[in-house]
Amino acid sequence: MFARERSEQGVIDAVRDGRTVVYDGERAYGDAALIQLAAASGGFPRDGPEFPRRRPLAIFSRLATVLALAAILLFNRR
Repeated sequence: MFARERSEQGVIDAVRDGRTVVYDGERAYGDAALIQLAAASGGFPRDGPEFPRRRPLAIFSRLATVLALAAILLFNRR
């Protein structure tokens, strides 16, 4: 969690702004820059996390989702 202040509102703002990193013991999830910052500051065990790789199927899935939403917005006129 990368909160700007130590308060409930600081935590809520960090979650809403996407300033979080999750580590499940094998991989880290979140913004790549924040993952590197957490690793550099000792936020992970010494062997460190495996950084997520961009897989072709995941990229295709995201692209297909965006295109489907665009098609719905463009062609679903009443």
